[in-house]
Amino acid sequence: MNQKEKGDFNKKNPSSITAGKKVMAKKDHTVSDNNNLDGKNAPLKTSNKSINSSSCTNLQMELDLKEEILNQVTDSIFLHDFQGNFIYFNDHAFKSLGYSKEELGKLNLRDLDVPEYALIIKSRMNKLKKKGQLLFESAHQHKNGTIIPVEVNARLVKFKGENVILSVARDINDRKMIQSEISRSRKLSQIINTIPDYLTIVDFEGNIELTNPYLQENLGWGEEVRGENIRILLEKELSLEKLKKLLNQGFLHQEEVNLKHKNGKVIPAILNAALIPDAEGNPLNIIAIARDVSQLKEVELELEKNRVFLEKIIDSMRDGFSVLTKEGEHVMVNPALCQMTGYSAEDILGQGPPHPYWGDSNDCIKILNEVMQGNMRDYELLFKKKDGSLFPVIVSPSSFKSPEGERFYFATVKDISSLKQIEEDLKKSLQEKEVLMQEIHHRVKNNLQIISSLLSLQSDYIQNKNDLAIFKDSQCRAKSMALIHEKLYQSGLLKSLNIKDYILALVSELIDTHAVEGKIITLDMDVDDILMDVDTAIPLGLILNEIITNSLKHAFVEKEGTIKVHLKSSDEEIQLEVADNGVGMGEDIDWRNTESLGLQLVNSLTKQLEAEIELDTTSGTCFKLFFPVKDKK
Repeated sequence: MNQKEKGDFNKKNPSSITAGKKVMAKKDHTVSDNNNLDGKNAPLKTSNKSINSSSCTNLQMELDLKEEILNQVTDSIFLHDFQGNFIYFNDHAFKSLGYSKEELGKLNLRDLDVPEYALIIKSRMNKLKKKGQLLFESAHQHKNGTIIPVEVNARLVKFKGENVILSVARDINDRKMIQSEISRSRKLSQIINTIPDYLTIVDFEGNIELTNPYLQENLGWGEEVRGENIRILLEKELSLEKLKKLLNQGFLHQEEVNLKHKNGKVIPAILNAALIPDAEGNPLNIIAIARDVSQLKEVELELEKNRVFLEKIIDSMRDGFSVLTKEGEHVMVNPALCQMTGYSAEDILGQGPPHPYWGDSNDCIKILNEVMQGNMRDYELLFKKKDGSLFPVIVSPSSFKSPEGERFYFATVKDISSLKQIEEDLKKSLQEKEVLMQEIHHRVKNNLQIISSLLSLQSDYIQNKNDLAIFKDSQCRAKSMALIHEKLYQSGLLKSLNIKDYILALVSELIDTHAVEGKIITLDMDVDDILMDVDTAIPLGLILNEIITNSLKHAFVEKEGTIKVHLKSSDEEIQLEVADNGVGMGEDIDWRNTESLGLQLVNSLTKQLEAEIELDTTSGTCFKLFFPVKDKK
């Protein structure tokens, strides 16, 4: 349809009216033929001009009336083709969209629909072609950009022999708002019914208008509480000050209250309240939501008990205790620290380094930096009392993080003045005992040497060779024991000696004592450096004395010989090997059960050492001794 046809439809078209006149005239003429006949059944002569004029006037009035009716309708009526071009629209159509009649006439249907609906216009027209009528929701865009939701009832009609679309669009903004309010109301009802808090709505006189299921279930009050004053739910009324605060600022936040169960039980809660305005923004009533904090209160009470308990522990400690921030500022000190330094808690708390009780500030700052770098160990420091006197302490630091992630450092401080005095006393006592032990070893060595000398003097008067040999053996035994005490006296260790030095000296002494003119004795010595206690060294020395003396006296018939002494140590045992390459021990000698005093001493001293002994006579004589290593304490 062209623009001329479109324009003609929206104004009184004379040709259309004329056509209407002809139709009406024909119809009226028929009626006249039936009612205006003369007695001879001949038609009465009437004026066609008069009839046509009357019919035209009636048609015009009818058209004016219909158009007025269409213009008074509060729905927007559009007649348009399938391309969205308007053929006709009523007054409400352009007025509701903010356009003039001329402006809307220049637009297309797609210009009115919002983009999301404009995209589906074509698909809707296809559906309309199939069904002939379609009811759907859309949205028109006002000239000022406002979106107007509409419900459109469209159907196919014939105009000038062509299918066109007659659309009636109804503004459903109010309906949408009502639906939205209903949906919102339902959601609020769901929230009120499911919220796990005590909720009530009261008027400004404090009368209860609504309570939620949670309150009814957990406070025991049902519908009978409606209309009662809010005081029925509270152990104590809200103060006037809090009520004024609620009215002035429109809300109350995190107020502690005690709710009252129907059975009289008191329940601690946190209250939040706010004014509910009406549509004009005027206060209508009050909504109050209270959260049960019984468990929280129990936790707080338990935490408070723990805090008090820990404080009592810290306050009752005999050692000093302090807590510092990462900046080195004191946030806690216990009475013991105050007592040992003479400073009050007020003198120390809140103070950063250097602290008043530090002796050498440079040393203390250095140690504080080490601690803050994670070097947690005991530190010995000098602290200063309020009177200026210094005293030694042991500081044992550590650190922890608060729940907020802040690092704190704490330390116990032990006054070691008495320990230092005891240490000094022990040092003096130890020095005295060391001097005494050295004197004892010296005197024992001297006494043994005197015995050895006496034996040597006595041997000058002995003529019998066997008796003389016995005296010499006894003299060597005394010397071997005297040599141990001499080494102990020289070492200064008092309870242990280096066995290597001792064995070398002992073997040399024995060779000098039992040397035979013309014989050459070679020594094969391999001895580990071992610190050995006196209780082990003395029997070991006597065993060496007996075996080596026996080798020197009986093993070598030739002019040359070798004596081997090896002493090796492992983690668990010590192995001693003493051998010679001499003639060896006779097979007929039972060395474990012999009348020889020397071998009897070897066996007896072996048992004393809890050792095992072996004899190998394959090539000369070889004794092997194995004894456990004593715990080093």
